[in-house]
Amino acid sequence: MDYPSQYSHLMSQKFAWADFFKKNFEQLGHEAFEIIWNAQPLQQAWAEFHNVSKHGILLSQILYYRPDVIIFQDSVSFSAEFIREIRLKVKSVKIIVGFLCSPFNNTVLTNLKEYNFVLACAPFIEVLKQNRIKCFKFIHAFEESILTDLKELGGIRSTDFFFAGSLLAGSNFHSGRIQILENLANSDINLKIFTPLISSDNPLSFNLKKLSYHTYNIAKKIGLAGFFNHIPKFEKIALLSEPPERIKLSPKLRTIIKSDPLFGSDMYKALALSKIGFNFHGGIAGNFAANVRMFEVTGVGTLLLTDHKQNIAELFEPDYEVVTYKNSSECIDKVQYLLNHPHELTRIALAGQKRCLRDHSIKNRVLQIIDIIENNL
Repeated sequence: MDYPSQYSHLMSQKFAWADFFKKNFEQLGHEAFEIIWNAQPLQQAWAEFHNVSKHGILLSQILYYRPDVIIFQDSVSFSAEFIREIRLKVKSVKIIVGFLCSPFNNTVLTNLKEYNFVLACAPFIEVLKQNRIKCFKFIHAFEESILTDLKELGGIRSTDFFFAGSLLAGSNFHSGRIQILENLANSDINLKIFTPLISSDNPLSFNLKKLSYHTYNIAKKIGLAGFFNHIPKFEKIALLSEPPERIKLSPKLRTIIKSDPLFGSDMYKALALSKIGFNFHGGIAGNFAANVRMFEVTGVGTLLLTDHKQNIAELFEPDYEVVTYKNSSECIDKVQYLLNHPHELTRIALAGQKRCLRDHSIKNRVLQIIDIIENNL
């Protein structure tokens, strides 16, 4: 399959941000290009399409497009040396923007200093400022065009309670989420849970991951960590602040979980067929509401049930646009109440969607980015 066909097919899946930012920049009068640097078949097809070497494709693409501004939506994977190489070889580039909304380590912080500024989720603003990295708070958002594909569903919501996401053990990840879901599994609520039970659930894969973690940290202590930084298996291992933990789930929760994960269009459709969309932030978020699931749920008009955070009222009005909970028992009580009061459930869901589309659209975020760039040229 050639590059244009692969690109079109991939974007039609609406995975992650797809080409949502690109399209919104274009609609606002700016030329934009989307590069999916880690989609290897797509990248190789681009190299063949443009008759360039398959080594260093990303830099070749940047040289080809000659942008004024580059936004790295994945800043964790790129070294300071690569950012400096771009500045040296691509003379058109005036601003390079980083993005941070996931776990990181000191190496990532050092690399981020090479960017002109960083767009970051609320939990990371203070640590960036402490490290003298110029940053701006950036909130996740929803792409309104997704709703076009959901019209065929007819607005029928047959699923009571829906969750799709990761379950990784560890204080920085999803231990709290797992405990809440365990308690929900023991209630009489009809749950639909989709999650990939992968490396932390398989004994062999888990032991290899744990060995990799200890190997990397020994190498780090003797000054050899740099040797591992460019090995794909170790890139994520390097971001861990504690040893990986084996996920422990009760037999009952395991029977509920559907281990085929849902992403992109399939996830949005399943969510749009649900009455309540569950959310519980990873440990790395601290006391901040910051993840993208809040906007995926409200964006499709499903009621958002989310863990209470100190800044939630800045995003949505609790108990009017979304429903929050502070512990397992409150979560279960509110789910049961909402399912027994469908008119109130619908009212809150519609109010949440209205707020999301008004204040938390991708278009709003692109306008914010344009404003920041223009003020930092």
